Amino acid sequence: MDNLEDKTTEDKTARKSDTGIYLLICVAVAILVYLLLPNKPNPWRALRERRPQAELHTIEGLAQGSFYRVSYYDDRLTDSAALTGDKFETALRHSLDSLLRAFDLRFSLWEDRSLLCRVNRNEDPELDSLFIDLFEKAQTVSRWTDGAFDITVAPLVKAYGFAKDTVQGHRMSAGERNRLLARVGYEKAAIQGHRLVKRHPGLQLDFNAIAQGYCADLVAGFLEGRGLHRYLVDIGGEMRLKGHKNDGAPWQIAIERPADHATADRRIYQTVPLTDAAIVTSGNYRKYFEENGHRFSHTISPKTGEPVRDSLLSATVICAEAWEADAMATAFMVMGLEGTRRYLDAHPGRYQVFLIYAQSGGADHKADASSDGFGLWTNRE
Repeated sequence: MDNLEDKTTEDKTARKSDTGIYLLICVAVAILVYLLLPNKPNPWRALRERRPQAELHTIEGLAQGSFYRVSYYDDRLTDSAALTGDKFETALRHSLDSLLRAFDLRFSLWEDRSLLCRVNRNEDPELDSLFIDLFEKAQTVSRWTDGAFDITVAPLVKAYGFAKDTVQGHRMSAGERNRLLARVGYEKAAIQGHRLVKRHPGLQLDFNAIAQGYCADLVAGFLEGRGLHRYLVDIGGEMRLKGHKNDGAPWQIAIERPADHATADRRIYQTVPLTDAAIVTSGNYRKYFEENGHRFSHTISPKTGEPVRDSLLSATVICAEAWEADAMATAFMVMGLEGTRRYLDAHPGRYQVFLIYAQSGGADHKADASSDGFGLWTNRE
């Protein structure tokens, strides 16, 4: 009897073993067939497609006297987010408005109570860490560019009539220009403790060529802190971008075609696919004055005190952070076409640049709407 039971047990064990082997063979054959299929289905893709895609939100307004736009995809996990949907966007808008208002109260030339205006009036205010950080960044770029970028050009900008939105420009005599140049020079200003020390009491600061880029970086950091990692921040044309669209494509950024006059319609010259970077364009074809048949741009050389006259019409700079792209775009406009190319040859790899220049007519070139008339130089592949 015991022998019979043992044999029955052995038969059951053998059948189970055979069944297991058979199942393994079936699974192996199924995997092999799947791998050999030319257009095999992707079950993971189907799962992803059933997930709702993140919605694109856009917040717009005014900051630093310019239009701003913040677009973002809300990829936050619903079960971990304190606020969702419209409530989150409303709270985000209020926070952005507060951030941008606080920024204006530090760096605006149009806000009489701003920290910058108080510095320029020699009130000797105590400077906070944000003001000091931006000042030091500006000084760093001045050293990098041997003074082509310089935030102390404010007296010259005002004297030429470029300080306000409406240009009322005029040329200066050599004597007047030299008197103003005595108040200009990045090496004539420094931070000691929490105060600005000036080597000339008439020295004034103008952060316009770096502030909007810096502000775009601040907003990008603010979004990251709120759990948003796909966004486009545009502060007056200075942009900081991260991530991709829902379809996996990068953001598409348009470079403006140089215009023949200040109020001409904006047209696209080139479109650049971009992500995880900053991009800023500086140009001299929107803000200028004309005298005796010659055009003088708002780009002032801190060394000569004169408006720059060069065939370079716009410089677009791509790099990691918007403050640097903003400042370097201005520096390249001061350097001109050949000066910028020499600089990039001496400092390869840090910047991707698009330089649009007049092929004829030089500094007095006026774009002809019926023909291009422009040249494009770029180090971007």
